[in-house]
Amino acid sequence: MFTDCIPLGGKHITNDIARGLSTSIVNAERIKTLHGNAFLSPFEDRDTIEIPQIGEENGSPPNLVAKSKVIQIIQPRVEETLELVRESISNSGFEGIAGHRIVLTGGASQLPGMREIVQENLKSKCGSASPFELMA
Repeated sequence: MFTDCIPLGGKHITNDIARGLSTSIVNAERIKTLHGNAFLSPFEDRDTIEIPQIGEENGSPPNLVAKSKVIQIIQPRVEETLELVRESISNSGFEGIAGHRIVLTGGASQLPGMREIVQENLKSKCGSASPFELMA
């Protein structure tokens, strides 16, 4: 068994959303949790999301953004993370041996589509678990 920790995760995605949509970290986390997806489907342009802007008064109308824009912010960070996983396996000396099954941990591993995109990009079966489950 080979294990490693990649220093990227859900907090980085949340920060990217906050910056990209000019909203607070709290709002960005909520947007990621409710509307995030690891890959873009053709139907995402139809849906819009209300984005509270930083500095707007409570009575100001929120900015409406296509759900596809949120996913376009998430996707590059997911791709970067997968590239780091690929490099980690390659540098470990276990390439060809490791990678038959990859287990993701953390909140971002629960994003819809995450397992499928990992399986597609890393050509490995993918599951998710709590770090505490793995230690048991």
